Parts: sequence; structure tokens; C-alpha cells
Amino acid sequence: MRAETAWAAWLGDFRWTHALTLTFRRQHGPTAARLALGRFFRDLGRRASSTVPWFFVLEQTHSGQLHAHALIQAELMPSEVKAAWQPGQSKVERFDPSRGWCPYITKEVGDGAVDWDISHKARPRRRLRTNSRISAQGFLGIGPSAKFR
Repeated sequence: MRAETAWAAWLGDFRWTHALTLTFRRQHGPTAARLALGRFFRDLGRRASSTVPWFFVLEQTHSGQLHAHALIQAELMPSEVKAAWQPGQSKVERFDPSRGWCPYITKEVGDGAVDWDISHKARPRRRLRTNSRISAQGFLGIGPSAKFR
């Protein structure tokens, strides 16, 4: 099974509420983009008055510009999520599994993504059945890039 297919199937077990595409007005390197995403997710937590679990993939366009796709779990209106993203433009919609967001967001995981990560607060609807404790990365055989941590 390819990495992106495994990630998409696993992410489909979460109760995501929103699917996002986030751009940057100015050129950002991977470290700056990750920091901006971290500030954004923390701001969403303040707006929601609770921790907001998330998954993101950072991709690069042919021109070298970075953008992110993300899934979140938050009791917020899409307009509130959109208003929280200050570094550039955002497209925010309610998560609908039938729209194919999980395969779309993971299309470059393990192959062309600049970086990806998942919140340690994100939990799937059902637990993995195993005799030992394993992480998502262990289960899927890959993990997020450690280059920018």
C-alpha cells in the first residue's frame, strides 16, 4: 500500500469538522510556514475555547511557493476559521468525507510533500487493535519530516 493511500484511509477514521487550503502572501520557508501554522492552530484553540486537533500537509507549487492543506476538529463556523488565518488567503469548508478530502490532502505524503504532521490531540473514532502501543507513524510505516523541528 502506498504511503498516501494508507494515510488517507487512517485519517478517514477521524471526526474532522473542516477542510482547509492555506496560502502565504509572502514567500515562506518550511520553518516559517510550520511556525505560522502552529500560531494558527493555537489561535483556533483560543477562539474555540478548547484544543483543536489538526493534520496538515505542506506542499510546494511549481514556482516554489508553499501552501498547506489541513483538516481540523473545531466547533467553529467556517468564517471564524477563515478569519483566523492572517498570513495569506484561505479556503475553508465543512468536512464532508464524500468529497475526497483525505485522499486529496495526502496525495504528496511520502513522495513530494515538504512536511506533514498531526496533532497529538487528534484521535481516530476507533482504536487500533494491537497487542502493543503503536503510533500512527509506526502503524503506517512512515512519519512526518523531522527536518524542520
